[in-house]
Amino acid sequence: MSNASVVPRQRLRPRELVAIVAVLGCVIALFVVAYQSSGLGLGLIAALPLFVTWFSMRRYGLAQRTYQQTIQALSMLPEVAGLTPLGHGERTATYATALAHSLGVGGHTVEQVAAAARLHHIGYLSLHEADMRQVPADGETLARVGGEILRETGVLERVAGLVEEIQAAPPLLVGLPAAIVRVSSFLDDMLHERHWPVEDAVSLLTGFHFEGNDGRAARALADLCHAHPELFDEARASAEPLVGAADAHHCD
Repeated sequence: MSNASVVPRQRLRPRELVAIVAVLGCVIALFVVAYQSSGLGLGLIAALPLFVTWFSMRRYGLAQRTYQQTIQALSMLPEVAGLTPLGHGERTATYATALAHSLGVGGHTVEQVAAAARLHHIGYLSLHEADMRQVPADGETLARVGGEILRETGVLERVAGLVEEIQAAPPLLVGLPAAIVRVSSFLDDMLHERHWPVEDAVSLLTGFHFEGNDGRAARALADLCHAHPELFDEARASAEPLVGAADAHHCD
């Protein structure tokens, strides 16, 4: 892979695409038969399901955009509050999505991983007091607060459970999706909070004592970074709008 992105663009799932094509095909065939049999009047009536299908697809698209915008807005809260580095959620999502695909994770799970990567640090809002930020964050507290915030949205219940697992599950019990986000977040922390050189941060993925699925995900992420160094540029680019806006604000 050279200039192609290692993070696939989000598309309709095959099952959804087949269903949409089937519905449109049937409606168009009904319209043709009705028009040939009884002229334009009945043909227009037969076209009504086509309009309904079009309207439903527009609503589906709007719901998807609203869902993604909710995730991105929430992910920025701890960042603009200065509790986590700017762009951390977007960069983590870039690494996590690429890693999930490289490990063969697919379907809804990749979407959940991407959402959780953007939102896994939402529990840091519990550290709003200065004295609370002077000690290491407690995973149980981060998990509880993060889960509560996400469940309040009414549409992020599944992501809430994954975020809780990311923050609080013991290493030997964590599932692969949560492990993917954990090590992706770890890598971004090394690069953008502790300012480690890229080679050292990637080496730490295999040198650090990760256990269970954390270890599997860490080794796979190291391999992915070696094979596709352009991933770092993609991660930085994904966070650039937020980081650039913050820089412009400080300059003003």
